[in-house]
Amino acid sequence: MTLLSRWGVLGASISVSSMLAPDSLQASARVFSRAPLQVLSRMSVLAGGGGRPEGAPERLQQLALLISQGAHDVLLPQVVHAELLAHEPFGERSGLIARAAARLSAVTSGLDPRGLAVPEPYLLRHRDDYLAAAAAWRQGSAVEFLELSLRSWIAGAEEAEAIAREL
Repeated sequence: MTLLSRWGVLGASISVSSMLAPDSLQASARVFSRAPLQVLSRMSVLAGGGGRPEGAPERLQQLALLISQGAHDVLLPQVVHAELLAHEPFGERSGLIARAAARLSAVTSGLDPRGLAVPEPYLLRHRDDYLAAAAAWRQGSAVEFLELSLRSWIAGAEEAEAIAREL
């Protein structure tokens, strides 16, 4: 029985999100930038998987190379997210891993160096568009996913700013 079926998506999300907690975010990001497959494997285990990809090994290798080459580009988190979500190398855990890996990519690329933005609520509110954009990515069309993902980061930054003002 996987973590997703035993504890549900919330339990798996909390487990994977432990790598994004304030006390471990920078360390996770450093390892991710040097050894992305190690971090993705750890996320898979935390989500109840075996730590090994179930498919798309060539794409995963190419993605790891892109990450470890130190790309500092606003599009890196979007590409990481789309590749993992659309090609599902970790099976049912791929969406959760994709969102967490996108956050680590945002830290390492400088898009969100402190990991304060919260793009996930936007993605949840636009779930149908999110899934359609992932399907389009899988078919070779990147525009829809890139636009949706960038809008989610803008909304996530606005959300983080609103939270900070309340404090």
